[in-house]
Formats: sequence, structure tokens, C-alpha cells
Amino acid sequence: GRPVVPVFWIAAEDHDWAEVDHVYVLDRQDELVRLRLPAHGMPHQMVHAIQLQPAAVEQVLQEAYARLPDAPDKAELLRTLQAAWRPGDTLANWFARLLWRWVAPHGLVVLNPCWPGLRELAAPVWEHTLAHLDHVQAELEAAYAAVAATGASPEVVRDTTHSTVFYVDERGRRFVLEDTGRGSLRARGLGVEQPVATWLALARECPESFSANVLLRPVVQDHLLPTLAYVGGPSEIAYHPLARGVFRVHERNLPPLVLRDRLQWYPPEVLRNLEKWRLPLHELDCTPRDLTTSVLADLGGERVTAAAVDLATTAAAAWGRFADALRDLGPQVDSIVRAQRRREQAGMERAVRKVQRLLEQRHETALRQLRHIERWLWTDGHPQERRLSPLNVWSRYGWSWLVELPFWGDYRAPLGVYHVLERGLESDVVGVETEGSAT
Repeated sequence: GRPVVPVFWIAAEDHDWAEVDHVYVLDRQDELVRLRLPAHGMPHQMVHAIQLQPAAVEQVLQEAYARLPDAPDKAELLRTLQAAWRPGDTLANWFARLLWRWVAPHGLVVLNPCWPGLRELAAPVWEHTLAHLDHVQAELEAAYAAVAATGASPEVVRDTTHSTVFYVDERGRRFVLEDTGRGSLRARGLGVEQPVATWLALARECPESFSANVLLRPVVQDHLLPTLAYVGGPSEIAYHPLARGVFRVHERNLPPLVLRDRLQWYPPEVLRNLEKWRLPLHELDCTPRDLTTSVLADLGGERVTAAAVDLATTAAAAWGRFADALRDLGPQVDSIVRAQRRREQAGMERAVRKVQRLLEQRHETALRQLRHIERWLWTDGHPQERRLSPLNVWSRYGWSWLVELPFWGDYRAPLGVYHVLERGLESDVVGVETEGSAT
């Protein structure tokens, strides 16, 4: 019965530029390619503070155009990417404009937590955290112990001196504020150490000089915008059992957590290859699989492996008999046999690899079809949604299909993986995979 505003929180505070400066696409040869956006940021610098250079933006867009296969919407894709960028932009701003282009009709608010006005509103969080450092560490210790007691591994490595607060300098660089244990905090990596009272005064006077780590961030979110529910991916959700310790320090309750929907896209040629190789959709999920090895084994790989094992076993037995028969000539016999066996083993391994390549050449078409499935569904050994950039799908089919899918706005829908099949120009959600089954 109350108005609810959906908010997308951009991770503009993060300072791991190497984590966000690239995407992966499948090129014209169906090979995985890494497109990297060069930037001249400094170590520890937040994404929010790194301005992109026009030459770097143009370079990565040209490379994308050259690498992506020809497709109906490829030119429009590049025009959209280029039009969304403005001179002086950061990656966070560029991303926000693109995201807004797609989600504006759904009323989603895109929020950058680095805006100065929001930093001022977060000042009480910085102050309360810094004023209760011992309480923060005690509650975090209990939260980590509770997670460990379940048999799970904590999603965030325990740092017993991290106050959960970063100091941000005038160039947008973040430095861990670590507790020295002697009434002071030190900016790790910067060498600045001051009494806690001095940092507290700075938090009141200049709140934009502080930033939250991944466990304090949910508290900042809840402080700025009272949270009805937090929607996140598996890793983001896994932070919260640890973050609840920080929530307790601030006398707040952990918000309800909702695992976001997942989506797996099946292009037409992937569907054809799945049908050809009798791989039912209901048996596939986001867990990466090695199709080529198992199929190649059925096509003759097992025969090659068995012959190689037989050859190695026979050779080992023959050399063993040779050594036994001549061991009375001295210990050098064993040394000679071991050296010869190593050379022979290397030769046998080379021969087996050559035979395996012959087998692969004979079944080149089959392996190409299976690898095409693997590269689309489990790109580079990772789930499609975690590795493959949307650029491949966007260039082929545009973007309108995404906002037309049936799951928008229905948080009560069963959580799972939506299988979207592309047939011609029509997309179709055929099922939602929940707990290992398709419904």
C-alpha cells in the first residue's frame, strides 16, 4: 500500500579498474576475444574518478566493430554506445546512460553513490562506524563464525584490522582505514596515521572523504534509502550474512534478500546443434560442461586412450624384464633404463597427441558444432551470463526482445534460470529451471 521506487546502485566506488575495463565477445571465427578499454587511472582510484579519454573510447568501439560478426543491428549497437558517451565521462556515467536507455520505461532509478550530496547524507554512518570500532570487529567476528559453522566459506576474506571504512583522497583514491590498536587509524598504503578523534572530525566536516567496503555498503544503502528488499546475484547475496554484523552495530535490521533472475540465451544454430547431438534442454543449466571430450571419447577417443595405456604398460613391463635380466652388471643398468624410459615415454606421448589430432580432424565438423554450444552457453568455462558480453546478442537481435520478456515486475515468479530460445526474430521463454528441473 505504499509507493516503492526500484533503485539500481552503481558500484562506482570500487577501485578495481582491472575488473571492469573489459568485456568478452565471440568474434567472426567464433573465438572468445577480450575487448579492453584503456584508461590512465592511478592505483586505488575509484571508477567514479577515472575520466575516459576520447581516443580510448574510439579505439575500443572500433575494435568491437571489427571483431563482432556482421549482424543486422551491429551498426546501430555501435552508434548507441558512441552516442551514450560524453567527453569527460567516467565509465560509471557511460554505463548509467546505457542502462537508463533500457530501463527507463520500467521506472528504475539509476543511482551513483559518489555524488557529493549522497556522501553528505552518509556522514552519520561514517561517524558511528569509526566511533564503535571494537563493536564492529566483535560483531564481524561473530558473523564470520556463524557462516563458518554452516560449513560455507565466507564470501569476503576476513581482515581483522579493516574498519570497514575507506579514506578517499582529493584524487578519488581509496585507502583502507585500518585500526592500529593504539587509538589511531592508518590509511593503509598511504602512510597517514591519525587519532580516531581526528578522523571523526573529518567525517563530520568532509563526508565525501570516506567510502564503505562491501560489508558496510548495505548499511549505507539502507541509511540513504530505507530498503524494502535487496535484489542481488549469488555473490552479492552471500555478502549479507557477514554484513549483518555491521547492521547490528548500527542497530538496523538486515533487509529481505531476493536472488535476481538468471537468463540463458540460445541462438538458432545452438538449438540446431543441441537437437543434432540429442542434448535435451531440460538437462542443461548454467553449470559449465565439457561436451567435446565426452563426445570425442564416443567417436574414438576411448580407443586411442586404451591403446596408449596398453602401449605404456607393455613398454614398462618390457623394460622391467630387461633391467631384471641384466641387473647383475651393476647399478648403472637401472639408471640407463630409467633414462631410456623417460625418452621413450616422451616419444609415446607425442605420438598419442598426433593420433588425437588425427581423430579431431576426422570429426572437425562435429567438434566445431559442440564447441559452438560450449562457447555460447558456458563461455570460456563460465556461465554465459557471467562471461559473455550482451554485445553479441544485441548486435544480432537488437534490444527490444529483453523488455518484452514476461518476467518483468513479477517478484513472486519462481526463481531460477529463464531459457530464452531465439527462432528467427521471435524470442520465447520455454521454461524456468528451478532446483534442477524445468517448468
